[in-house]
Amino acid sequence: MHQFEESHPRLAGFSQVYAGEVRATLLADEGERRKMARAGLFMLLACGSGAFIVGLCVFLLFGSFTGLLFIWMAGGLLGLLFYASATHRVRHRTKATLTQSVFAHIGWTFTQAVSDFDYKPFLEVGLLDSRITGGRFEDAVSGEVRGAAFTAVEATLHRPNKNSRNKGAIQQEFHGQLIVMDFPTRTFGRTVVYPDKGVMNWKRRDGLKRVGLVDPTFERMYEAYGTDQVEARVILNPTFMQQMTNLKTALLGRDATFAFDTNRLFIAIKTRNRFEAGSMRRSLDDPERAQRLLTEASAILHLIEGVAG
Repeated sequence: MHQFEESHPRLAGFSQVYAGEVRATLLADEGERRKMARAGLFMLLACGSGAFIVGLCVFLLFGSFTGLLFIWMAGGLLGLLFYASATHRVRHRTKATLTQSVFAHIGWTFTQAVSDFDYKPFLEVGLLDSRITGGRFEDAVSGEVRGAAFTAVEATLHRPNKNSRNKGAIQQEFHGQLIVMDFPTRTFGRTVVYPDKGVMNWKRRDGLKRVGLVDPTFERMYEAYGTDQVEARVILNPTFMQQMTNLKTALLGRDATFAFDTNRLFIAIKTRNRFEAGSMRRSLDDPERAQRLLTEASAILHLIEGVAG
């Protein structure tokens, strides 16, 4: 039996759960994964080989290097689409099995299809570009830790593209995790923390005073502003800042920004797609698939507990 890294008490016992029903469910789809992966790989190689031959002929007949590159790229893209299509069904079931088993074990809820999410508070505290006008959402995790409720959602947000000739054009402004945590027993002023980008952060002060962080390591990594400098230094202590760094690392994120406001903590971290099943070239019962989810959950648990006290 594989022993997972259960780095929080609420994760304890997942290794036994996984060894039973979860692994059996994954192995039931292993035959289909192998079959579909082989079919997808065959189509990928077929499209790539066909594009190579056609592209080479075009180059030899017409001397068009641009045409050669275009055909090779088109062939490669078509092959990747065939591969993704062949493995889609088993990939989707694997994702559902892993996310539901991990988060249900903790007592949290996972919702893959999310119709809406209120991102406007993130605009109000200055974590997102005020020009953002909408977006789409998926893969929401919600739950409670020591009386503090939280929701994390994967968001793709956009804003109007004023540089485009098409008046209705939009451009992606943010893709990543939006997390909001409610602490009913805490009250905060407004404290906002950005990655340290030098003069690029000057426009973001919005009347807040600069806050010097206690730990020089984090002082070099972040810039903090707040309404109450004393309170900001208390809540932005080295332990909390390390937990924020751990969360960003667990999510494979970059440019983490966060803000305390009234009784809530808002976090915005740019990431790639999260909670995906992973490569279909590996066995479905590869423990690393579930371990990634456990690591992310552990980082959230420790962060909320550190603030809730």
